[in-house]
Parts: sequence; C-alpha cells; structure tokens
Amino acid sequence: MAYDNNPSSLITIGLQGMNQTWDFSTLQVSSVDTELYVSPIGTQYENLYPNANLCLSAVGSISYFDKSSSGVYVYGLNDTVFNLPALFLPLPLTFGLSVTDGPIVVVEDYITGPLLLNSFTCFSGCNFNK
Repeated sequence: MAYDNNPSSLITIGLQGMNQTWDFSTLQVSSVDTELYVSPIGTQYENLYPNANLCLSAVGSISYFDKSSSGVYVYGLNDTVFNLPALFLPLPLTFGLSVTDGPIVVVEDYITGPLLLNSFTCFSGCNFNK
C-alpha cells in the first residue's frame, strides 16, 4: 500500500458506473506499507480461531479474520480473542460507500489494589477499605 499525504487538487474521483476512466497519475508516494495476508493454518494461534480463514501478519503479530460475502471481520490479535468479531471491511464494496461501526471498546490495561484506591478523590468521606 502506498499513501499520498498531500494529494494534488487536480485529482477528481469521477462518476460512478461502468466504462468510467479515473486519472490518479498525479499521486505521489509519501510512504509505503507492506501487509502479508496468509492462511491461519500453521500459525501460532490457529487453534484459538476455528472460524478464521485469513490472517494478517505484520510487525511480529498476527490478526485473525473471517472473510465472507458480507464482510471481513477481525476475531482477535495473537492470543487475544475478541468477545465479538468486529467489522474490519464491509463487502461488497460499492462506489460512495460510507460505513459506521461501533462503538468498539479496547482495554489494554486494568488497575486494581492500592493503586486504584489512591487514584480516587473522595468528596464525601468514602471508605474503600470496607
């Protein structure tokens, strides 16, 4: 994938429909990213994702997906299996498609014990040690 972070104003998307010609020849590559999509068979966490049929291997991690005619859903990352699959890409793609999905909650860390108790400011004589 290549990304142009300052595209020319001369680029126009054009009309939808068949037999259209779009000209993106003025795009300039600002950055390039390579993604490797592989089968989940033989990957380190394949047993955690029995419904996955596609993986993205990138920067030392593996994301597990299910691709179907209705979309591509992400099931998890490495050994972190999501409670519910999240829509990654709706299918089929159509001209002018706009999709909103969510909310999606991502929890990276949690706090417990004395650190949690010290993090609260108590305004009415709270006692968390009961």
